[in-house]
Amino acid sequence: MTGGLGLAIALLVLGLLLVVAEVLIPSLGLLAVMATASFVASIWFAFKASWAVGFGFVAVSLLLVPILVYVGLKYLLPHSFAGPQIILSQVISEHGESSGTERNLKRFLGAEGVTRSYLRPAGVADIAGERVDVVSEGGLVTRGTPVRVIDVEGNRVVVRPIAGLAPQAESAEASRQ
Repeated sequence: MTGGLGLAIALLVLGLLLVVAEVLIPSLGLLAVMATASFVASIWFAFKASWAVGFGFVAVSLLLVPILVYVGLKYLLPHSFAGPQIILSQVISEHGESSGTERNLKRFLGAEGVTRSYLRPAGVADIAGERVDVVSEGGLVTRGTPVRVIDVEGNRVVVRPIAGLAPQAESAEASRQ
């Protein structure tokens, strides 16, 4: 029965290595299926040796697999070749917004610009010389209307038409007549 126990140990170690490989290498679950098959075969051979050894292998498997997954995700994955493509590199604020994006758009707060498309209520405006996706505070805003940024929430820039100023496209047409 010693040969069966040696095979059970070898299959258990192989299964644990496959679990670590699954964390580090994107295999679409193929390595996880192989690890599961290795664990099942290991436990089967362990139960052939004795009931106590079989239950010991089940306990070791249930204990080590979650620990290896945690260690792999926490410490090994960030340093693997696939880690930088999988792990988010920006810090997310408590409101679920990217701090880098929020900070960049906050500079438009209070700035004035001109709509480049109809805002129904979303559209595009030219603010401080940059093309920005904006949302109007109210309803429809025509193209060429001067607007002011009144709020920035994450990547949502809210604008309000500036009272008393006519849309630039309309004022240009009026001056031609």
